[in-house]
Amino acid sequence: MSKKNIILLISRGQTNNFGNKVYDYANKIFIAALPKSSVFFMSIYQSTEVIAQIIFNIIGGYIADFGNRKRILILTDIIASISTFFAFLLLDTPNSIVVLIIVNIVLAILNSFNNPAYKAIVRDLLDKKSIYIYNSYSRSIAEIFNIVVPFFGIWVITLFGFKVSMLLNSLSFAISAIIESKFDIKSSGFKNQNIAEKLKIKQSIIEGFNYIFKKKELFIILILVSVLNFFEAGIELYLPFINKFFNESYIYGYILAVQTIGKILGAYVNKFLKNDFTMSECCNFLILSSVVLMPIMFINNIYLIILLFGINSLFIMIFDVQIFSKIQSEISEEFLGRVFSTVSLLSLVLSPVGTFVFSILKINSVAIFSGIGIFQVLFCYIIKILLTFVNSKQLSKNDEDSLR
Repeated sequence: MSKKNIILLISRGQTNNFGNKVYDYANKIFIAALPKSSVFFMSIYQSTEVIAQIIFNIIGGYIADFGNRKRILILTDIIASISTFFAFLLLDTPNSIVVLIIVNIVLAILNSFNNPAYKAIVRDLLDKKSIYIYNSYSRSIAEIFNIVVPFFGIWVITLFGFKVSMLLNSLSFAISAIIESKFDIKSSGFKNQNIAEKLKIKQSIIEGFNYIFKKKELFIILILVSVLNFFEAGIELYLPFINKFFNESYIYGYILAVQTIGKILGAYVNKFLKNDFTMSECCNFLILSSVVLMPIMFINNIYLIILLFGINSLFIMIFDVQIFSKIQSEISEEFLGRVFSTVSLLSLVLSPVGTFVFSILKINSVAIFSGIGIFQVLFCYIIKILLTFVNSKQLSKNDEDSLR
């Protein structure tokens, strides 16, 4: 059963991912080519998507915990398919840009319900060992798609125009819904207890936050992920300018390619690692990813710098796979959706803050990457100290309880 579900999960995930990437790529090209107010409409397109996800993420986590996850996935993908089909029909109208923005907001809202359910349903379909295998294969294939999709998008737009990309995305959502209907549920977890009827949404969301806070290690790791996304926003902001730093035209493109290769290798290497790293041990992968950035300001060899960014992505991918697999396999069934929605929320909240803060700094050299690496290492060690303190306190409490 696990092998079948792994294939179905990967097929569904990449079908959905493929359609979304082509759709988003085509939309941004379309908006950027507008004769007037293209920057304004691009900011509206991107900001409304983030705002919609922030507002609906927590509710989506609640629905994923107390609803039928399989049904949620099928229903949201069907609605997404219909929405993008309307975009396909209305793209040639005078208000096409408004249609794209509205449909993008609808998709962001649907994703707020779909994403937590998709991540949480993995627990319903796979055992613990299979979860780690699935995440490794899934992330590897996703990164390969990230390489292919821009070229495919260019090909589709060149040959068939923007409208066909909308139709492709509509079709990808429909195929995803069909694949989801084939999911073979292994267990329904706590839902058999019919708890959902007894809990109100506000109380449930508060319980979700309380659960995360009580899981001290998880809470600390979520803080780490959130803060590192703040720093990652700085890297993403300045990386496109690295061509100017070195007065070369090819470096940024090479870095993107090597980062993707690093992520693929990281997901592949993870298959050979143990499945029971502690949270503190997982932090070591982030430390390694940050350490390789620290010497960049002292290196004059462009190709070595490109390689270091690839190694950085490799260790980040290992950390991501390990943490997501731990959450999917170890977190209490009834809180899975709310935990994943909180992870997404924290990732979204500090990223724009990081972009704003680093835009003020205006450091026009690769020293920015070394500085970010140093601060990331320091913060990771602070987190490791906190985790050590929490673990020792928990051990002391367990010893006291055993003596009673």
